[in-house]
Amino acid sequence: VAPRAAATARRAALRAAADEVVAIARLAPAAVTVTPPGSGARIVLHERDVLRLSPETAAVLADLGIDPATRAIPALVAHIEAAAASIITPATRRDPGPTGQEEEEEGPRPYVRTAGVADLLVVKQHLKRYDRSDIAHVENVLAAEKRSRTHRSLERVEETFTFERETTRERETELETAERFEMQKETTKTIEEDRRFGFGLTVSGRYGPSVEFASNLGIDSSTSTQESATSATTYAKDVMSRSLERVVERVREEQVLRILREQEESNLHEFDNPGPEHVIGVYQFLEKVYESQVFNYGLRQIIDIMIPEPASHLWWLEESPSQGLNLPTPPPRLSSYAATAVQVTPDNYLAIAALYGVEGLTTPPPYFQIAAAAVQQGGSDGDEEGQPRVVLEKELAVPEGYHPWYAQLMPIALTDNALTLAVSVAGVSYVWQPTAGELVSVGSDHTIGVGTLGLGLAAQETHVSGSQLAVQIVAFETATFGATIQVFFLRSADAYTRWQIKTYDALSNAYDEAVKRYELQVSELKAAAANAARQGTRFGNAPSQNAVVVREELKRQCISVLTRQRFDAPNGMVEADPPYFDFPVAAERGSFARFFEQAIEWDQLQYVCYPYYWARTSTWEQRLLREDVDPAFLEFFTCGAARVVLPVRPGFEVALSHYLEEDEIWDGEGEPPDVTSDTYLPIVTEIMERTGADQGEIAVGEPWETRVPTPLVIVRRAAGLPRWVRSGADGWQWQEDPAADDEPGRA
Repeated sequence: VAPRAAATARRAALRAAADEVVAIARLAPAAVTVTPPGSGARIVLHERDVLRLSPETAAVLADLGIDPATRAIPALVAHIEAAAASIITPATRRDPGPTGQEEEEEGPRPYVRTAGVADLLVVKQHLKRYDRSDIAHVENVLAAEKRSRTHRSLERVEETFTFERETTRERETELETAERFEMQKETTKTIEEDRRFGFGLTVSGRYGPSVEFASNLGIDSSTSTQESATSATTYAKDVMSRSLERVVERVREEQVLRILREQEESNLHEFDNPGPEHVIGVYQFLEKVYESQVFNYGLRQIIDIMIPEPASHLWWLEESPSQGLNLPTPPPRLSSYAATAVQVTPDNYLAIAALYGVEGLTTPPPYFQIAAAAVQQGGSDGDEEGQPRVVLEKELAVPEGYHPWYAQLMPIALTDNALTLAVSVAGVSYVWQPTAGELVSVGSDHTIGVGTLGLGLAAQETHVSGSQLAVQIVAFETATFGATIQVFFLRSADAYTRWQIKTYDALSNAYDEAVKRYELQVSELKAAAANAARQGTRFGNAPSQNAVVVREELKRQCISVLTRQRFDAPNGMVEADPPYFDFPVAAERGSFARFFEQAIEWDQLQYVCYPYYWARTSTWEQRLLREDVDPAFLEFFTCGAARVVLPVRPGFEVALSHYLEEDEIWDGEGEPPDVTSDTYLPIVTEIMERTGADQGEIAVGEPWETRVPTPLVIVRRAAGLPRWVRSGADGWQWQEDPAADDEPGRA
């Protein structure tokens, strides 16, 4: 298996193993485990769950040296993910396909067979002459007429793109503490005084033999006093926490692409006929006339190959915006790496982000998250007398996209009696009464209980993301205790999907921005190139040069079919400043190139173009509307397929058959032979073949003419209309009658 395929398969096996372990852990029933103090968590797969693991996952764990019956599940999964992330994929010689899957470097040999041994008959053509053919246009100028025609072409293009994004984010947190001493003093004093002065005089007398006299004086006085004093002192401490979050982050990104191209071309075509006679101008199409001849080169082994769309690379070059321009490298298509969000994975998202310079991406959510808290009750002066009872409650936030899966509590408590702790987490409850092994005597009839409790919460998915998870502890016969709480949360499937969508959106936006920047640069450079092109006239390549291009393209594609490669393997040059040779690679690649350049007589390559409808239907319109002054090149450019016949060079028949069967060049030697070998080809022979030297070929039959239409036109020297006559009574050959030039106006 190729290195890249092996690395990809290894990473896929690791990811599948992690997924399977998590899937089993997710469905594990809730359970309570009590372990000895200091032994840590026992969050491991049950024995029955270990037996449920697939053979592939069991093999992966064994290869990593992991025992699933003893390794805690979160640590086990983290170990597998770390192993997958550490795999470095070797560079490939194949481009990624539309699904992001790479082809293997090696594969089955292509089915290429020899057509047999036969005489090599080669048809040679050469341009013989140009002949006039159908009328293309007739221009009439009447006597004494002056006429002019102005052609004005104006092209104006203006494009404007504006992209603006604004986000507001503001966060304000206020913590206020107020302390007050209040003194209240109340004093009440009531004084009430009431005095009454009264004078009472009683006089009595008796007149008689004696006189009797009596008097009485009375004074009344009353006083009342009341005092009341009240004094109070009050201490108050107010703590107020206010949190206000408002997103104020303003990111304004405006990209304006404004291209104004204005091209105006004015052509003045003027006719002036001052004479008394009418003037007639007749335009005719031109045809190319080739002479063809068959030549026999002797017996050869023949290979017959079909090439689909042989001009596909030329189409790509022409449609590429960098053709003829020094443009920056276009950004790679995002669809080549991730066509949808589903194809964004922890293994490829960083590499894709590096292509487009994406920043601020979040890491993939891990399978597990942990939330920890501690509770305590009592202190150094805690009173354990009597039957103390305590209830504590703690809340833990459930992370977004996660569900509670497992809880671990490590209580420690002081008691002078039978200690009891009741624990409840996410609806799972357990009453802990420490055994003798969990109690430590500290004297004075007091003991300390220490334990580790594990509560399985796998089935408790009622606590949705973002809610609060309640942990309750009820203690009996202790007023001094504490507990450390750890809750493991398991990632939901939706959390991973949301991460994929969010990451893909960021990658897609960055790709769109990269494309816009690239298109802006391309538009500017193309506009500059178009302005420069208007300064001169281009006539295209010469037909002889086009013929060389056609043969080189067919040759390249035939080698690709024979060798099943796309010429993307290293050729021995190392990219540096300046470049230098990698000598072993250069020698190996040079031997490979020399073998295929010499094993086939490429100068005798014969081909036939098949029509456009054998190409992809999406390209039919372009092929039908294509125009070119070179008809042979136009036929190659628009054809849908080509049949190519290759003659094997005499002496190379066995060596080429050995390569097709064993994939070994030079009869398995790997290096070109010396001058004593039958397969040694002198360089002089190669030069003669490439320069058209005579190779002893024998002409077969008589030559014949071939007419090929062109879009070129020519003006007839006379006003007469053309006429054609048969050149012989026995054949179907026609030629234009030269006498028609002397007969104006006659068809």
